[in-house]
Amino acid sequence: MIKIGKVRFVFYFLGSALLFFVGRRFVVSASNVAGYYASYITYPILVAQNKIVVPVRSFFQYRKSIKELTQENECLREKNESLLAEFNALKAQMHYLGDVRELVEFKKRYDPEIAILGQILFKQFSDENHYFFVNKGSSHGIKPDMIALYNNCLIGRVSDVYPWYCKIIAVTDKSCKIAVYCEKSASCGIHQGSCELDRTLLKRISHLSTVYEDELVLSSGEGLIFPRGFALGRIKTVSTEHLWHQITIDPLVSLKSLSHCLLIHKAVVS
Repeated sequence: MIKIGKVRFVFYFLGSALLFFVGRRFVVSASNVAGYYASYITYPILVAQNKIVVPVRSFFQYRKSIKELTQENECLREKNESLLAEFNALKAQMHYLGDVRELVEFKKRYDPEIAILGQILFKQFSDENHYFFVNKGSSHGIKPDMIALYNNCLIGRVSDVYPWYCKIIAVTDKSCKIAVYCEKSASCGIHQGSCELDRTLLKRISHLSTVYEDELVLSSGEGLIFPRGFALGRIKTVSTEHLWHQITIDPLVSLKSLSHCLLIHKAVVS
């Protein structure tokens, strides 16, 4: 009985094991079959995701990147404009300081209440007259016949004074006549404008006097307005006609590009 029971037990165990492995194989096979057919449905979904979902996601990410880049670019543009404006302001300030530095150094020679630094507001250079307006007037102590200087050079005289500005007759104007002498030869004459920015005239020098090209021409101080010792230009050409030399002067200061000047009364430097 014991042996028969043991044999049954063995057969039962082997049968159970066989059924287990066969059943597992069947279930796995069934699962594989189901997965195989399910792949026909899954594959289009995967393809759709790859062809549609991924590009759409990338598109929105790209749009987000473009927006961020646009905002960053706008921010950089604003910073650039701000820096450019600051740079232009500094450049203008440097240009202004460069323009007035020599005048300020020159002004130190005189009483600050008498030597007045002015800015040129308007210029008129025509065939008939040469003049300009400066932003200093009677309210600043400006008086008629004060002289206009730039870097030790005469550039004109005050002809008309108004409360907040004055009119300067330029040394290049035909009506402006200045007693002068030549630095090297000491020949004396009259400097007169010709209403030309690049040429003035030196008159009333006898043909018996010697003058030299490139010789410096300075104010002599004779007369009631212009003081002695300020430069006007250099002799450019010399020719002789009858009893007088015909002399042209190359001005030392370019009035066309001038932006500032000093206004001083003759009594200060006489």
